Parts: sequence; structure tokens; C-alpha cells
Amino acid sequence: MKNKKPMSKKAYTAFTVVAIAVFVLAFALLAAAGIVQDRGGSDTVAGVLGGSFFVLLIADLIFILANYKKLTEYEFEAKAKKIENSGFITLENATQEKLLRALEANKFKLTDGEYYHKRKFSFTKDVINYFVKCEEYTDLDKTLECEFDKFDGKDYSHTNKCLILYLYADEVTEKDRETVMEISKTFISIETTANLSRFDTNVIVLADRISRKAYLVPISKASISVYAHGVKMIKKLFAGE
Repeated sequence: MKNKKPMSKKAYTAFTVVAIAVFVLAFALLAAAGIVQDRGGSDTVAGVLGGSFFVLLIADLIFILANYKKLTEYEFEAKAKKIENSGFITLENATQEKLLRALEANKFKLTDGEYYHKRKFSFTKDVINYFVKCEEYTDLDKTLECEFDKFDGKDYSHTNKCLILYLYADEVTEKDRETVMEISKTFISIETTANLSRFDTNVIVLADRISRKAYLVPISKASISVYAHGVKMIKKLFAGE
């Protein structure tokens, strides 16, 4: 079976315009029905206008639901592409030693001998639980799979968990960055497309031991996602604040 062609930007824009126009028209008819009644007009006319409001509103809802999957897929792909185009941000002098000092200074507590944990209040997310782990890698794919499985296996009954993985090697390759980009795009796009109020995510920091530089996938400064909070936290730690 052939894959269905994804929605184009033109089709997405047209759909949005039509959906909004029908919604506005429906409420305009409702307002007109109210005006007719207030001015002592025909009850029949007011009834027709009021009935048309419900018909249009239901039709608009059906129209949106029928295309919801395509709309979501388009938004997901559009956001993923935007993230990829933005590339990475680079942190200078981002050594493991500096990170560990910052974690201690910011009162992160070592949990299970592996994760530095801190529960922090957030106006937009109520509370975010940061878990930071440092790990050396040679095979990034295997390391990520192992670390994700290990963290998922922990019985941490916290909400809005943000696992920050600081993964270091003698040299960070382009292939390593491509791997992290793909994973980060997925986590960011899922959370922001669905506008989830609660979400568990991962922020991966790739650190090059030789250049002392670290790389991570950024997100819009206006974002209130758990991922965005994780990026702000890692920046704060390396800024020495």
C-alpha cells in the first residue's frame, strides 16, 4: 500500500482559514439571532439563525476531526524541520568537572549513585524534576539505548521528569550529532505539537573532551515545554549561575 501524500503548507493554510471562517460565521449567526429577538423580530427568523449556528458549529467540528490526523502530522513535521534547520548550540568550556561543581552548588542531590536530582517549581509546569547523569561513550547508539532503558526502569514517581544526559567522548562526530538531532526532534515535536501540560523528556548534551565544547539541540526561547526548561537549566549550570 502506498503512503498517503502528506498535507502541504498551502493545504494546511487553506484548511485553517476555512475552519476559522466557518467558526466566525456560526457565531455571527448566533449574534444575529439575538439581535432579531431583542428588536422584536420574527421568532421564525431568529430560530432559523440560531439553528444555523448549531449546524455550522457541528459541521466545523466534524471537518476538523476528519482532518485532525493530517493536521497533527503536518505540524509535527513542520516543527521537526524547523528544529533541524536551527542546528545545535555550542557551550564553551563545558567540562564534566565544571558541571559536577555546578550541580553541587545548585543543591542537586545524588540519587542511586547515578543521577543528580533536583525538584524545582515552575510557573508554567507547576514542578519539574531534573535528573542529570554524566556518562562516557564510545558507541552513542548503544549508550543512549542503555541509558533510556535504565532510567525508564527506575521507580521515580515524579511528574515532568527531565533527564539531562551529559555524554562525553574524546571527539564528538558528525554522526553523533545527527543521532542526537533525530532523537531531540522527536521529543520536542511530540511535546510541543500536542501542547502537553505534563511530559517526560530527555535533553542530550554531547561533550567533546578535547575541544571542551558541548553541543545540544535548542528550542525557541518562548517555549514553555519541559524540554525548554531542561535547556535553560543546562545553560544555567554551565554559565556558573
